[in-house]
Amino acid sequence: MPTTDEGEDCANEWNASAHDQEVRPSRLVAIASACARLHHHRLQQGCLYGKHLFVGRRAEPGFLYAGSDVRFDDLEKLCRGASRERNGA
Repeated sequence: MPTTDEGEDCANEWNASAHDQEVRPSRLVAIASACARLHHHRLQQGCLYGKHLFVGRRAEPGFLYAGSDVRFDDLEKLCRGASRERNGA
């Protein structure tokens, strides 16, 4: 399983495993929160695949992940997103 030095797992790997089902919803909310922070600053990850997301490894039941537990890889693919004002929406 691809990991970082800080004990984080690649999202592709933990998504395929069934051992963390009780913390899965919390991890998904944390990933959504981290993406929302990027979007708030009008940034978009051009290749948002599981292999570019790393989530802290926590096994304690009842642990709730936060957006700060998510790390993005391949940030050179980050680009400025379009705003509603610029698009005339």
